[in-house]
Amino acid sequence: MGLLGALLLGACTAAPLDIPAAVAPAPAPLPTLEDTGGQPSGELRVVVPDEPGRWWPPDPLDTAAADLAALWGLPLLRVDESGQVRQGLVAEWSVGAADRGWEVRLELRPGEWTDGSPVTPADVVATLEAAQRRDPATFTPLRTVRADGDAVVLGFDTLYDGWPDLLVEAGSVLPAPIVAADEVPDVTAVSGGWFRLAEYEPGLRARFVAHPTSALGAPGVAEFEVYFSPRYDTALAMLADGRADVVLGYLALNGVARAEDIAGVAAAEPLGGTTVGLQFRDSGDYGGDRQAQARRWVAANIDLGELLDGMLDTAGAPASTPWAGVARPSEPEPGAVDPVREFVMIVPTSSEVLAFAGRAIERDLSSRELATDLVSEPAPRFVEAARTERDAVLLTRRTTRRPPLSRDVVVGDLESTWAGQAAGWPSDAAADAL
Repeated sequence: MGLLGALLLGACTAAPLDIPAAVAPAPAPLPTLEDTGGQPSGELRVVVPDEPGRWWPPDPLDTAAADLAALWGLPLLRVDESGQVRQGLVAEWSVGAADRGWEVRLELRPGEWTDGSPVTPADVVATLEAAQRRDPATFTPLRTVRADGDAVVLGFDTLYDGWPDLLVEAGSVLPAPIVAADEVPDVTAVSGGWFRLAEYEPGLRARFVAHPTSALGAPGVAEFEVYFSPRYDTALAMLADGRADVVLGYLALNGVARAEDIAGVAAAEPLGGTTVGLQFRDSGDYGGDRQAQARRWVAANIDLGELLDGMLDTAGAPASTPWAGVARPSEPEPGAVDPVREFVMIVPTSSEVLAFAGRAIERDLSSRELATDLVSEPAPRFVEAARTERDAVLLTRRTTRRPPLSRDVVVGDLESTWAGQAAGWPSDAAADAL
């Protein structure tokens, strides 16, 4: 576990960034499996800003659900603390040409679901087929998925090096009968990760207990108590009075200094792994191909440089493009786009930083005569509103490896795009594909 004894904050501060030469060890580390004779022991109480909108299937707008899936979920491949893809349920893999295209063969780890039944290749096939139905654009390169004895075989038309990203995108594997029901499952009933969700009180907490027979192995901790607190000050109060051991994932103003005011607390401001972005709703008045110019106009008239200089100093910087080394898209001519109507944007109630950023965006757009309304929504209502209402959402995302480029291609030769992605980055083929 990477949470031992430290208070980890995704925070913003005006103080210069200071990276110590070494991190001091936790004063009271949790026992390892070796210390406890192979049996999980101990309890960890964690406070986080948001609760999931739903537990499964994965929703890219629901960062809280993705974070907690690291406890209960059974991923095919998992993302480690450095953002690299590692083994999960998949223990080994091999790739190569097939009679019709290209294949990836996945060898699975043995393990049990929390109800005692074995994890099987059929569960993996059902989960991947559900991911294809849920997001056909992302999974377009995956042509076939089938069980072959104790393994699972993925079929592609041609060499496709983005297959690990597809396995990450698929989310946690669940038993085939649950996935086949095609409804939001109750993950308290059966799951397969390091922990099982034993108790859930919406708006308050979730309790996880160790699942020693998971395909991922047994965890060192016997129980996780996760509390949901939108306000950073409330989370710090729980830490101060001994009701919590760790406060994690808050985008707070001057968060490190506020935490270190509490005696005995260690605080850190980790960099990397999280980005903040403005995402437009596809079905809204600013969504779709027809309104591409309107979206460019909005983006061109937002300037968060002053906000970043004041709050983040050297700890962050605005990104002008999704890809390093690629120029920013050309901006629309002044006055070339008429705003379609009032621009309505939502931010999560739990984030102090996003609230400030939202007000800065509101100021920039209003000064250019685009009436802008900023709405604050609490979790998990925030995810629903981002999906079905408003025009845009200011949100945080957990960053993993660079995703396949094929999902963003609207014209052109998809096969050459996939081949360019497989060639790796940087390369001429990948640059041509982009």
